[in-house]
Amino acid sequence: MEEEIYTKKDVVASLEYGERMPMLGVVCGWMLVILGIFLGILPFCGALSLEADEVEDMMIAVFIALPFSIACGCYLLIWYYRWNRKVDLWLQDAVHLEAKCEEMSRSRIGRSGTGYKILVRFRYDGKRRTVYSGRRRKGKLMTEGGFGGIYYYYAGRVVDILYSPKYDQVMLLRLPERRKRRKNKKEKQKGEKKSKKQDNAS
Repeated sequence: MEEEIYTKKDVVASLEYGERMPMLGVVCGWMLVILGIFLGILPFCGALSLEADEVEDMMIAVFIALPFSIACGCYLLIWYYRWNRKVDLWLQDAVHLEAKCEEMSRSRIGRSGTGYKILVRFRYDGKRRTVYSGRRRKGKLMTEGGFGGIYYYYAGRVVDILYSPKYDQVMLLRLPERRKRRKNKKEKQKGEKKSKKQDNAS
């Protein structure tokens, strides 16, 4: 049986760095950066047609909004590209394993959200391993943070993971039911493309 090849698109979350950012977050990041650039140019354009007092008021508003827009946009983009770069690195030696996922604790996120901290138990190279969600600190067994809404779907289940022995990192794969939906969607798209080609050929 041919071994399945996994890509970063199959990885939903990393135990240390959390959930993968959706493409909507990337789009928002670029929009905020572009908005910041536009705000930076705006006062110079306004100076040609506005009164001095109006330009001064505009510049005050711009210099309040511009740093916020640029900082938020850059944060989202850096988070996305750093996450993807790390996962690409871990996938180089990743091993597909089954693991038992357990909920450790919960914490409120924002006003109405709930974050879950989990641990994952698995066996690799004849040894039992336990890895906690959250950032690791040298010399400490317990990780810091590690609460995420995505972990709710994995707690209390036996799940598929990818484990990188070289970097000692655990990546969570899509749940079977979600992988099936994604596979069906791909097959449907392929079928539609094939039928279009046949229609064009005829």
